[in-house]
Amino acid sequence: LQANADPSVISCMHNLSRRIAIALQHEERRCQYLTREAKLMLSVQDEITTTTESEIFSHYSHLL
Repeated sequence: LQANADPSVISCMHNLSRRIAIALQHEERRCQYLTREAKLMLSVQDEITTTTESEIFSHYSHLL
């Protein structure tokens, strides 16, 4: 990716994204964190499709 930022900022962002990826991989291996969260989000989405418009806000709050 090209960026109009200082090379040190680009390097820091690259390092940060790499660390986040490593942490997420570790948590997925340890306790299936991403899998569980994805299933929860899909479950809430399914609930939303079967509820009335007035109930949707509370579901989105739960999702977040």
